Amino acid sequence: MLTYNGSAQELVNAGSTNWGTLKYSLDGVAYSTSIPTATNYGSYTVYYKVDGDSNVNDVAPATVLCSINEKQVTATVELSQDTYTYDGTAKEPTVTVKDGSTVIDPSEYTVTYSNNINAGTATVTITDNAGGNYEVIGSTTFTINKANPSYVAPTATSPIYNGSAQNLLNMGTTSDGTMQYSSNGSDWGSSLPQGTNANTYTSYWKIVGDGNHNDVDSTSISTTIAKVTPTVVDAFFNVTSTLIA
Repeated sequence: MLTYNGSAQELVNAGSTNWGTLKYSLDGVAYSTSIPTATNYGSYTVYYKVDGDSNVNDVAPATVLCSINEKQVTATVELSQDTYTYDGTAKEPTVTVKDGSTVIDPSEYTVTYSNNINAGTATVTITDNAGGNYEVIGSTTFTINKANPSYVAPTATSPIYNGSAQNLLNMGTTSDGTMQYSSNGSDWGSSLPQGTNANTYTSYWKIVGDGNHNDVDSTSISTTIAKVTPTVVDAFFNVTSTLIA
């Protein structure tokens, strides 16, 4: 039984005859003394006959059914790129499939990608296409890294003392995680830091990334609540003069 190996292989073992000349053919028309060969997977019919001479009768053609089987391979799968950064689109690196150092023709297999959009580990799977020289399977993985988030950073407000608590920051925005705030750098939440009295305050903000985006480390912002300048209203006093006669 023959198995595909990329080279031409003799389809039958040599026969012999005690008289005449044994000849072979793949089409039943063109005969020669050479044993027929084939390279690719498939079924083949080999014809053979004996040509006689003036003392030997011919022997009519007969046939032998032969085949070359597919080569079963767990292939080496190589990728054009094995690291990406998340951008919301499917990643599909170019695939090269090998039997050892021999590149297998892409017609022999189908490539499928899975988990290849979000950050994490994506998989490339090779499945066999029927009828080729190989019965091929294989797989490999590649990495999609988290992206840095897009955001608008918070900014300091410009408050003036009014006797009430006032926001020390203008709120930042991001759609790639959660913006958080702190007045001490350790207690975090979604509320903006506030101050009441005229003073200089240090506030903090950071981003907690989501499954596809990195965190943004905490950053401090200084905000001053300015002293208020009072408004003075002039006072007028009525004066009654007493005349002494």
